[in-house]
Parts: sequence; structure tokens; C-alpha cells
Amino acid sequence: MIFVGDFRAGRKWSGAWFGGHGTWVLGAPEIVLQSDDADGLARAGVLAQGGQRVLALSHSLLTLEGASLPSDRRWAAFILLEEHIRDDAPATPQGSYGAQKAMCELLLNDATRKGFMDARILRLPTVVVRPGAPNKAASSFASAIIREPLAGKPAVCPVDPDVEMWVISQRQAVRSFMHAHELEGAVLGANRTLLDSWKLLKWQLTSANGANGRNGSNGRNGQGATTQSDLADHRRDRIHR
Repeated sequence: MIFVGDFRAGRKWSGAWFGGHGTWVLGAPEIVLQSDDADGLARAGVLAQGGQRVLALSHSLLTLEGASLPSDRRWAAFILLEEHIRDDAPATPQGSYGAQKAMCELLLNDATRKGFMDARILRLPTVVVRPGAPNKAASSFASAIIREPLAGKPAVCPVDPDVEMWVISQRQAVRSFMHAHELEGAVLGANRTLLDSWKLLKWQLTSANGANGRNGSNGRNGQGATTQSDLADHRRDRIHR
């Protein structure tokens, strides 16, 4: 390997020249692929819609020099990256409400570290089914698409049919609090945050309610609702074992 161009956020690519074997360039498809490579750009777009990060790998017979991409580069492959959130990944809320909750978590962890308390922190997802009429909360529809059709009222699912979200029942929320109370602090370690939820697919749920009410434009005909029990944090799974 003769020359390496390091990856920088501003240019979104990196490359290396391997002498007689040519140059290989890796980076964002919209940068690395040729502007007239309609097929490659279309494939990259389809792959990106699947929720994975897409990198393009291109080859050139020319030497890599400076900050310029070789003009004869040709697409060779795509590399798909799937991100997994680590247990110790810091919270990065994008709103005031989330920032306030993150501050409370830090305070409780710090108070536990200093021996002032033995805290437990539960990040509960959307609780379903909420009683009463729908409100203006962004997640209100998750309860409405169950509650309203069962009462003979129309309900609209405002998200795409393939959108998944994390939810929890009222009873399971109570069980989670009771379980967290019984956990040994030594098992939890310094981070006292736990997660518990059910993952469900929206259109499967609205399909099950189809006979009782109108589901809006995203409703489909199906045999019943399918939910998948899943602990959102494998730290919790390890504690159970």
C-alpha cells in the first residue's frame, strides 16, 4: 500500500493505492459512485431504506493523489453496517423533556455512587392501553388503535404499516417496578437504568381490530395480532438468568 487518504466527515470517503493493483475507495455512495452510475445509486438508495448504513467500495486503475477521487473509479461492492446500541452508550436526547429525564438519571446514579440511596431507574416505553379519550401526545395513537375499535369507534394509524415501536402493558409496567425493586444493586453496577417492553408491528394490530372498527388508510386484512416479547436491554436479560 503506497498512499492512504484518511476518512473525514467533510468529504465522506477514504482510499488507498496498492501499486499495480490500483486504487480502492470506500465511502458514502453519493460521493464514491460516479454521478452517471444510475444503477449503483439506485441500489444504494434501496439498501438505505432498509435502515442500514450503506458504504460503497469502488476501484480505479489510477493513482490516488491528494483530496481528489480517481476519475475512472467503478463501483465494486456495497458494505452494509448495522448499528447496535451499547449498554454504556450515553443518552443524547434531542428535546427538553428527554434532557430533563437524562439529568434525573445522572443524579440518581451519582447519588447511588455516593451511598445516599440505592436507586433503580426504569425507562418505560409507551404504556398501552391508556384509558380515556385520545390526547395530543405523539404516542396516543398506540392506545387508540386498540381502544377505539373495541368500543366500535373509528381509529386511524398515522404511521406506515411496517413501522415498529416499543410498548408495555399497565400490568407489565407494575411487574417491572416490582422486579427492579428486588434486584441486587451489585448486579446492576454503576448504571441503574433498566428497560422492559414489548415490540409490536402496527399493521398486525390494526388488522386484528379490523372487524370492530375502521383502521384508516394503513389497515390490512389479517388473521390476528402478532406481538413479540423482547427485552429491550440484554442487561435485563442477563439479570433474569
